[in-house]
Amino acid sequence: MNLSEYFFKDVRNSKMGDWDAAERLQRNTAARGLETRAGDMTTVAGAGGTFAPPAWLVNEFIALARPGRVSADLMVKETLPSGVSSINLPKVSGGATTAVQATQNSALSDTSMTTTSVSSGISLIGGKQIVSLQLLNQSGIPFDRVILGDLAADYAKQLDLQVLGGSGASRQLRGWLNAASVGSTTYTSASPKVSSATAADSFYNKIVAAMTTINTTRYLPPTAIVMHPNRWGWVLEALDSTTRPLVITEGNSFNAAGTANGVVAQGAAGSIAGLPVYVDANVTTTTGAGSATNQDLVYVLRGPDMTLYESDLAVEALDQTYADNASVLFRCLAFSAMIPDRFGGSVNLISGTGLVAPVL
Repeated sequence: MNLSEYFFKDVRNSKMGDWDAAERLQRNTAARGLETRAGDMTTVAGAGGTFAPPAWLVNEFIALARPGRVSADLMVKETLPSGVSSINLPKVSGGATTAVQATQNSALSDTSMTTTSVSSGISLIGGKQIVSLQLLNQSGIPFDRVILGDLAADYAKQLDLQVLGGSGASRQLRGWLNAASVGSTTYTSASPKVSSATAADSFYNKIVAAMTTINTTRYLPPTAIVMHPNRWGWVLEALDSTTRPLVITEGNSFNAAGTANGVVAQGAAGSIAGLPVYVDANVTTTTGAGSATNQDLVYVLRGPDMTLYESDLAVEALDQTYADNASVLFRCLAFSAMIPDRFGGSVNLISGTGLVAPVL
């Protein structure tokens, strides 16, 4: 009987309860674990590895992670009209007046209204990718899905960045940061806290101040607070004097500063002072005076006052121009316009040294 026959006999007998056979198998396994010979076969190429190829699960490809368009979706959304070069809205800038009539038959108050307009140019946000026919034809999945999905995701991010901080110049949208009559609340503190008896240190006080400014200039309430996820994390970790969270996810709390909707990476995250909070990773974290560019911004706003006009997102594959190269151009683009200042005071921006990047 050769060695292989002994081995398989021991395998059979060990399954039938032969302890001696099982012990011999264990000794053999231990010995082979310590033994290394040049002739052993492995998964290395040239030593058996070509019979154990890697598996490419292309249907489960991993898309690039990008933030979405949280802020852009807080405004009124309208379809961008075709065949126009700009969007213009007439606006009453000075109103008529009324007054108590001084005496009978005397003249009533008579003040002529004045008008102006607000406008937005048309911006184009788009991108492209040129791909060889070889990749398209030989890919294990429809590769256009990978490319166009990635372009569409970046379009959403770039549009959101324009809504937050577009300059209004060089064909950019005029974002909240540069809206006419944008309000400002300065948060200057070397010891910022979510809530503090010292008003200058209290983030909660600044939120209320910004809300009040909108209430008293727009005469309607704000509808949202927008902040970076880091800022919301700083709010969530804040504790009171007895180490209880100031903002709670569930359950009851005495005089809570706000509430949380659970674990949220972007979108509706909770509330502060009764006003909904939205976290948006596109909010800048690099503002500040001089060389100190480590501060983020917080927006308090009335979304229904602002309008975003968008065309449909066009995702296309064009092969005519690249036929002689055996290539296809994939393109994704849309036109947009934005009116963030139909009314003065619809946006209030909180900024300052109190918003230095938090250490979590």
